[in-house]
Amino acid sequence: MSKNLAVLDLGSNSFHMLVVSLEDNGNLHIIDKLNDRARLAAGLDKNKYLTDEAQERALQYFRQYSERLLDFEVGCVRAVATDIFRKAKNGLEFLEKAEKVLGWPIEIISGIEEARLIYKGVSHDFPTKRRRLIIDIGGGSTELIIGTGSTPIELASTKMGCVSWTMSFFSTGKMTIQAFSKAIQAAEQVLTSQIERYLSIGWQEALGSSGTNKAISDILIETKRSDGSITRQNLEWLIKELIQIKESDAIPWDAVSNSRREVLASGVSILFACMKALKIQKIHPSTSALREGVMIEMVGRIFGEDIRDKSIQSLLRRFKVDSTHNERILKTLRYLFDSASDEWRLNQRDWQLLLWAVQLHEVGLNISFSGYHRHSAYIIKHADLAGFSHPQQTEIAFLILWHRGKIKPEKLQKGFPYIQKRHIRLLALFRLAARVHRRRMPQTDILIAIQVDEDQIQLVLPLDFLNKHPLTHADLSTEVLELRKLEIDLLIGD
Repeated sequence: MSKNLAVLDLGSNSFHMLVVSLEDNGNLHIIDKLNDRARLAAGLDKNKYLTDEAQERALQYFRQYSERLLDFEVGCVRAVATDIFRKAKNGLEFLEKAEKVLGWPIEIISGIEEARLIYKGVSHDFPTKRRRLIIDIGGGSTELIIGTGSTPIELASTKMGCVSWTMSFFSTGKMTIQAFSKAIQAAEQVLTSQIERYLSIGWQEALGSSGTNKAISDILIETKRSDGSITRQNLEWLIKELIQIKESDAIPWDAVSNSRREVLASGVSILFACMKALKIQKIHPSTSALREGVMIEMVGRIFGEDIRDKSIQSLLRRFKVDSTHNERILKTLRYLFDSASDEWRLNQRDWQLLLWAVQLHEVGLNISFSGYHRHSAYIIKHADLAGFSHPQQTEIAFLILWHRGKIKPEKLQKGFPYIQKRHIRLLALFRLAARVHRRRMPQTDILIAIQVDEDQIQLVLPLDFLNKHPLTHADLSTEVLELRKLEIDLLIGD
């Protein structure tokens, strides 16, 4: 029996929705597409705040998408947000509004994660054993990826995009030779740090994904200058043609959509700079990009192949984490979680967060025992973890940072803007499970029972357990005081 899946690609210039039908055999059939010119990046003021007008324009699209997604099952929708959500100072505030209107969570992904997903989409739809370079020019960033087969080798995300370059070099609407020269030179400057490394790795073919490359390719087909492939000579011709267009005249090619016309010159400038700096003679267009990569990864999760598991295992091996100790904590934590889940309205997503936090809470121990939880939290918050979004890494880092030691309410949410009451409750459970396994021994006699209400945990231990375990007794007595700082009353009995 088939099920419907949907991906939302929330870019700096455009929003895209891809809806597919997933068959039992894994085949995908596209059943719907939505493409809207949100122009969020153009709504960023001089202080890097999204204006009210830009936010309302985007929210209107989210209202429409919400209706389209009414009948979708949990786990069958994934929305990813890119550069503009990372850049805007009020991006998190807007994200909360957007999620409320959309009715689904929105993940802010890093530039490196965006590059990885772009490669996944392109490599899936255009499989080859040849080493390839992919250039993806978005509204706020440009991604450069080298990979072989389905495996990316080098990933980079640069801070230049067709919307930001339009605002910087073509804001008047005039496409002059001076404007093109400055735009190309600025793009080459951005690429300086990437050139030597990328040329040393090398590639056998170059592909261009997303709107800019498609628009240029379509122009070349319409004008019969190529079969759609893009050369530097054709870009030079296109630049000359754009310069000759008067400010009052429209771009003459039918292949260019209305949403693409005002950012075409900047996109051409960035692509020309990429081809020149990286010595690329020809680029072939790709119809797949970020949203296709997100879709393929979501299908993988449904069939039990999650790149996040590989990211976790890689860290565990690298930092030589004691997985046996983690399993003991998880066994106790699972019991605590199940006992509290109904009253505290916890779900599978919350358990997954705790699972990741426990697995990773001691990666910093390989650096130093002193403050290892701070080392662990820093690594998880700032590492490029394939498959994880910024909010997920932030949530995991929060749980790790405060799972032990003294709680300082005045610092609790500093650097953790996503934290809500449910995170505080998860933290309380994590702290209790970690406390009782401080000895790092296979303590089979720990049979903990808890009952919770809104702001209280009643912990019941085996008869005479506290007398037999004075260290644990002292730790739990301390935890009574610490959880009180979280406005949770811990009652202990046997």
